Amino acid sequence: MLKFLRLLCVIPLLGWFVVAQAETPGLQPFIEGNSIGAALADADKTIQAALTKGGFEVVGHYAPKKNVTIVSVTNPAMLKNAAATDRGAYGATISIALEEVQGKTFVTYMNPVYVANGYQMATDNA
Repeated sequence: MLKFLRLLCVIPLLGWFVVAQAETPGLQPFIEGNSIGAALADADKTIQAALTKGGFEVVGHYAPKKNVTIVSVTNPAMLKNAAATDRGAYGATISIALEEVQGKTFVTYMNPVYVANGYQMATDNA
């Protein structure tokens, strides 16, 4: 009987917790960037040049399907942060997706704060 009463007390608390979590705006895994008014190949070159100029190194580049390209990048600060954390290797890179739709390229990238929280990294790479 005592277990049943405890359960009756805990269930409303769990319900409140779920509602509170649903109302709290959380981190999103991806961020939608600006669109580029160019074809995918041109946008890809532009993005890679801007990233390189900004101190990033392109460490991965592939096309999982037609009209989509993924670029993975890192930089010295991200590598240092990754080395300081047990599971940091997962957060050593950030992926940027480029998708061409009707001659326009849309950019989406991993949220560095989300990645840092997910892998409990020392800093958020933002």
